[in-house]
Amino acid sequence: MTLQHPIARNMSEWMRVKFGPKWILARRQSKHLARYYPDSVIVTPKQYAAEAIACAAVHGAYDLPPDSLETPAYVIRPARYAKGKFVVHTSPDGTGWKTRAARLIGDGLNGRYSGRSHGYIVSKATADEFESLYAAGWDANAVTGALEAPQGDR
Repeated sequence: MTLQHPIARNMSEWMRVKFGPKWILARRQSKHLARYYPDSVIVTPKQYAAEAIACAAVHGAYDLPPDSLETPAYVIRPARYAKGKFVVHTSPDGTGWKTRAARLIGDGLNGRYSGRSHGYIVSKATADEFESLYAAGWDANAVTGALEAPQGDR
């Protein structure tokens, strides 16, 4: 099998240099993999995605700006199982609390969370309103869900 794309050809070498000859891409439960493969390095999907972007930027596969290595706070896509609706996927920040994007779309704008779509189902108008409010710095109260105006520098 030949690898057609230059990033695919360079990615295995990139990961070998970065993590060593024995690395495993963990899908879910990486703590169990460490027990079965004690001499291997466990790489999370988030780490792998960041390394793929870095590898693509270095090898010139894509013309990426330097800030593209950051995970976006949200992504809006057409809903697959709700006709005419949109799904707002929010990225976790690792603290276990809702992010500003999740509070704003879920609590402030009453988006309906769908486990099947892994995001908040909203109409086109609500998605547009969410984008404008998020860009302006608005937030939703974590307790009451009421919208809060921007407060100085965030």
